[in-house]
Amino acid sequence: MKTYIKFLSVITFSLFIFACSGSEQAQEGNAQAGDAQKEEVKHTQRPEFDFRKARWGMSKEEVMASEREKLIFDNENSIEYRVFIGELQAQANYKFQDDKLIRGGYYFLKEYEDKNEYIKNYELLKERMIEAKGPPAIDKVVEINPSAQIDPENKGQAVCDGNIIYGSQWAYPGSDIQLVFRGDGTNCYLTITFLKSLPDEPADEKAAEEKGEEDKAQEDKAEAN
Repeated sequence: MKTYIKFLSVITFSLFIFACSGSEQAQEGNAQAGDAQKEEVKHTQRPEFDFRKARWGMSKEEVMASEREKLIFDNENSIEYRVFIGELQAQANYKFQDDKLIRGGYYFLKEYEDKNEYIKNYELLKERMIEAKGPPAIDKVVEINPSAQIDPENKGQAVCDGNIIYGSQWAYPGSDIQLVFRGDGTNCYLTITFLKSLPDEPADEKAAEEKGEEDKAQEDKAEAN
């Protein structure tokens, strides 16, 4: 279960994006992303730190030296600390590959009888992220199961049942940040994941690749004729 939770945010946000693609919701998301770009005035420089007091590529030893909270889990590729984000208790997880930091995240593990409390916390975290990072490029609530009967007064339960996903994403210098609330029918998950962003493909390489694809398409067309 611990490993499942660690990878949950990345997997579920991929599902979230897939559910949006090819639909009116995806078009709305693109429009919102455009609006976010217009409003993006706060942050153009990579910050001093990528996750907590750490930067991508730091060794496990360096990250552990940067932390002041209580260590609760430690193995070769992962360490966890008990932390508070405002008044919300969470586990902060650092993930390493070849002894280099590649991902970080917060996992909010408190369980609620009233599932709408998760939505309140999601909105609270989103507001704080907007204050710190600006508006998200993607901010969606997606119905995964359109045939499900959803009580508008109890959407939190619908999320935990796996019928809805709440998700927001920020593209930040050096990092992609994902806030997700979802469920699997048994458990409810509220997570924030910080991912090292992939470098942009050089313009000349991209142009060469596009030209190669265009040339191949023309060759295939000629052979077909």
